Amino acid sequence: MVLGQNDHLAWSLTNVMLDDTDFFVEQLHPNDTDRYLADSSDGEPVWEPFTVQREVIRVKNADDTLFTRRLTRHGPVVSDVHPDSALVDGRVITMRWTGQEASNELGALLDMGWATGREEFLQAARAFRVPAQNIIYADRDGNIGRYTLGAVPLREGSPLAFREGWEPALDWQGYVPFEELPREENPPSGWVANANNPIGAPDYPHYLSSYWDSEARYYRISRYLEAADTASTALFRTMQYDAYSSWSAELVDYILPVLEEAGPNEFSTAISYLENWDYTYLPSETAASIVDLFALNFSRNVMGDEMGESAYESYIRFSGQPERALMRFVRRGSAFFDDVSTTERETEREMILRSMRQTLQTLTGRYGSEPVEWRWEQLHTLTLRPPLFGEAARDSSAPGALRLIVNNLMSRGPYPAHGHSMSLNNGEYRWTDPFEMVLGPSIRRIVDLSDTRSSLSILPTGQSGNPLSAYYGDQTESWLNGEYRIFYRDSLLFRQAEVKTMRLLPADR
Repeated sequence: MVLGQNDHLAWSLTNVMLDDTDFFVEQLHPNDTDRYLADSSDGEPVWEPFTVQREVIRVKNADDTLFTRRLTRHGPVVSDVHPDSALVDGRVITMRWTGQEASNELGALLDMGWATGREEFLQAARAFRVPAQNIIYADRDGNIGRYTLGAVPLREGSPLAFREGWEPALDWQGYVPFEELPREENPPSGWVANANNPIGAPDYPHYLSSYWDSEARYYRISRYLEAADTASTALFRTMQYDAYSSWSAELVDYILPVLEEAGPNEFSTAISYLENWDYTYLPSETAASIVDLFALNFSRNVMGDEMGESAYESYIRFSGQPERALMRFVRRGSAFFDDVSTTERETEREMILRSMRQTLQTLTGRYGSEPVEWRWEQLHTLTLRPPLFGEAARDSSAPGALRLIVNNLMSRGPYPAHGHSMSLNNGEYRWTDPFEMVLGPSIRRIVDLSDTRSSLSILPTGQSGNPLSAYYGDQTESWLNGEYRIFYRDSLLFRQAEVKTMRLLPADR
């Protein structure tokens, strides 16, 4: 079990968003391209041969393919297979990743599940290395905690730039000891939480990441828990289905005065919806569509010209990056508020107006002139597909029969979906291909440790993964509506229930 409970404790997890990968530029020997410069620190170059691995890949109805992989002490050469030759620019680039070393996450999870208390649980959790996770822990003795598990590299130099492979000082110097990983135990506030937001204190000595999500979801959690006298099942049901976005609230406060100053006629529709919005991403909300499409346009107008098209498309593959950057610009200003293709310097006001014009033009062109047709449910939908067959069916060369089976038998949807990437009920979509939801609660679960006889849980799909089963997709409607199934752990309930069971056994011969 990746997350769950036993008679003594319960735990859940969120991704640390750890920067667990570095890229090294390697220098080839001038007269022997089979060797690379391993060390130049003592003035005398040390050259080492590449490790070469060859594998035969068998291809149906075609000749076998021989794949050759080169490795250095940092890891595999990725420049040989990287699709962007301009980015590689003729360099030999290797990749170091924490997952290249053996670890035993399954063993850790198994032992965590059998633990009877906090110390036993943490002793088991030490073995969990990749990918780094934040564990939210609670037990029946009243202990709570947030613990970071994972292999966090110890390194010097810029964490974001290419590293010189021949400089030993830029190699990883081991990993942060388990005792020094971020943790929070039984805080005075009485609660712990994480929503992929930064976890280290301001004076934390080790680099963790630059790839955090926006803090909007964590901020919303804190508002709920700080206002509550006690934690209850009802409180957490409300929290898990919450579609409010403090990020959008701040963005609207920033752009509304600019729109109003520009004159009510051009932007009257947008102004009216934004002024009367409660910042919840419900399917019926038109303002949600306006704000999210505006954010996409605003981001591209502000950052796209400085970065260039290729770099910008790569940058927005992880939506947390532009979301955090835009909010920094909103709060502090930025030199990016300029269109480098013009001779005059634009202001952020001009960027806002241009982005809103583009937004209204797009919504009108796609959905018509009636704003009621711009509802969030028109843009933001969820289709549940089987991972393996779903990806195969989306390939342009997939057989028509496969697409028919996947789309009509194995898939569910599209459904109007609550939330966006910065609401507690996460409804994230790719900025490179908006607005189909691709990330959200893979399970909602509530455990009351004062009564462990039952718990609440719900899945996006169903109890069975077999498309021919009656239980395939049997929880989807409940999941969409914020409802739960009760999971009973006390067999006494069934012994006392009116419903009876009958067992048929073969007669003795």
